[in-house]
Amino acid sequence: MSILGTIVFVDHVTDYVHVALMRNLTWDETLLAKTLFERHTQSGDVRIKLHRADNGRFADQGLRDAINASDQQITYCAVGAHHQH
Repeated sequence: MSILGTIVFVDHVTDYVHVALMRNLTWDETLLAKTLFERHTQSGDVRIKLHRADNGRFADQGLRDAINASDQQITYCAVGAHHQH
């Protein structure tokens, strides 16, 4: 299996970090990573309410639709402001 990228999910309240490995950088893989992360957090009775991301793949309409369908919100940080992730 070849890994081309990762998505890092960070809970800023607990400092919990989850790294999702990605085989390609499509929105389908991003959506899969989001879904698997949320499934993982549900095992600890944690519900994701808000995503904060850059406006790369997380700005794609399909992913925004999935976030809305999950009754979640997303905000975007400024371009190059990686300290805000």
